[in-house]
Amino acid sequence: MSQNQPKLALPCETSPCPRLLSTIQSPDTEELLRFRGRQYDGTGVTVAIVDSGVQTEDPRLNAATIDGWTLELSATDHARVIPGFSDVHGHGTEIASALHQEAAGARLLAIRVADQGMKTSPEVIAAAVESAYREGARVVNVSLGASDTGRARVLLESCARARLHVVVVVAAAHALGDPAFPADLPTSLGILSHPECRQEIFFLSP
Repeated sequence: MSQNQPKLALPCETSPCPRLLSTIQSPDTEELLRFRGRQYDGTGVTVAIVDSGVQTEDPRLNAATIDGWTLELSATDHARVIPGFSDVHGHGTEIASALHQEAAGARLLAIRVADQGMKTSPEVIAAAVESAYREGARVVNVSLGASDTGRARVLLESCARARLHVVVVVAAAHALGDPAFPADLPTSLGILSHPECRQEIFFLSP
C-alpha cells in the first residue's frame, strides 16, 4: 500500500516558539491554563499523541505519566498493535514536551504511527484516533496529516466517532494551505502555525 508524506509543523528555532508564547501567556496563564475563572493543569485528562512515538527518557518528561503503543498496517490492511512507542524521529517527543509543559497533570498516551522519515497513512492515523478514545483519551493530538483527498473518508469517519464520544481531535493544518487531513475535516479542530513564524521553519514537505 502506498504511503503519504505527512505535512508537519516543526518547532521554531527555540522550543516552545517564543512568538506563540507571547500570544498566549498572561499573568493568568504563565503557570496554569485558565478557563472561566478556573485554573487547570490537566489532572484527570488523557491526551493522546499520534506521532512518531515519545522518548520517555527525555529529561523534560521526567515527571510525566506516559503509556502507549505502536500501530502499523498488516498485509491485510488491518491495524496491528505492537508493544512499545519509542520515538523514531524526535517530533513526537517535542510535542509531548510542549503538552507536558502546559498541562503537567495530564496523562500522555503515545501512539506511534510514523516511521523514521515521518511517513504514515490515513488508515493508520484513523486507527490511532479510534484506539485513543477507546483507551480513554479526551484529546487526540495529530501533529501530522495525509494529503490524499481520495483517502480522507476513513479519517472523517474515525474523527466523527471520536466526536460522538465527546473527544476532541486536534490536528496540524498545512502551513501553505494545501490539503491536510484530518485538520481540514469538519469533525476535527485544525490548527495553523503562527503567521509570524518563518515558513522554512514550519514547513517540512514539498
